[in-house]
Amino acid sequence: IDNAAKYAGGEIGLRLSEADGQILIEVSDHGPGIPDGEADRLKRPFTRLEVARTNASGTGLGLAIVDRIARLHDGQLDLLSNPGGGLLVRLTLPARR
Repeated sequence: IDNAAKYAGGEIGLRLSEADGQILIEVSDHGPGIPDGEADRLKRPFTRLEVARTNASGTGLGLAIVDRIARLHDGQLDLLSNPGGGLLVRLTLPARR
């Protein structure tokens, strides 16, 4: 949510759902998105896009931390193109009852 506010501005979409034994948490924006092929790189610690280095403060740790937590809980973090333009960040975790 913080990244969407920093880099995209405007409206931020939040969605929580459950499907096929998975919890999905989605954050979407209509900002510039990320270039093709950069999603995996952005999940590495201390990695930021060139545009991010000049427009907002940060360490490049946030997505790496979320990705690691997701994997520790048998989940997954995906950085996808938002169908309406911008970025869709999807955190998928197993629903445990």
